[in-house]
Amino acid sequence: MTIYEQNTGSLIAQPDRTVATFDSGLLRVDQEFVCTTSSAETNRATLAVGSTFPGDTSPAIDGLVIFPSPQESRTGDGLTKFMVSGYGRATDQFISSRYSTISTTIRSSYVESDLGVPTTTNTENFAIVSAYSVVGKIAIIEADGLTYAQLNLDPEFGEPLAVLPVDPDNVIEEISRSTITENAVSWDGQIYSRTVTTVKIGKTYDNGTKLVAFYSYATPVIGIDFSTSYGTFTELGINVSVSIGNPINTI
Repeated sequence: MTIYEQNTGSLIAQPDRTVATFDSGLLRVDQEFVCTTSSAETNRATLAVGSTFPGDTSPAIDGLVIFPSPQESRTGDGLTKFMVSGYGRATDQFISSRYSTISTTIRSSYVESDLGVPTTTNTENFAIVSAYSVVGKIAIIEADGLTYAQLNLDPEFGEPLAVLPVDPDNVIEEISRSTITENAVSWDGQIYSRTVTTVKIGKTYDNGTKLVAFYSYATPVIGIDFSTSYGTFTELGINVSVSIGNPINTI
């Protein structure tokens, strides 16, 4: 076999090229490259894990990075072949596969007077608060991590979907709500800020007193179902849900 080099010692891409796209948006390109055996050592250094994939990096949106180490073989006629694999992303968006809802039963806390003063402890099943959850996959640059904002979910996702009375004859009203910002630890051990909202709800009796309950919710939580590293890029299977709490305020 005769190989004609435009530049002495250059790495020459072979025409066969395969592209595999994962359902997370991750993609893998496999291609063979050939050089003279006398220049193999120099070219081998440029094909180390973590290096930029040589030549065409389409259809990746932010380049292809070599992973794992290329497979190397000699033809016996003065040529060395490298089978090179590179990973990248076709999209950096979260690809959801299933939405569902999660419901939490909220217990009441106390009865308060018509002046808003707690009078009697009362803990009974009072309301059912439902919220969204979603599962899906995303490909990330491992060094960048993942935040909730990157998922680009509809703003309404982070709010409760419905607040319904356990007793269908009850009419629930929202009395007040408060919001605080606090630190929390993400799935990968990073500290981030999250917003926690506490809502006071109740029903009014004929005498003007109220049965009061509280529920809380926070910035949606990212759960990791699986994590697979492909060098620079990581494929994540994730679940995202709005956690509903039930603070019982005693008197």
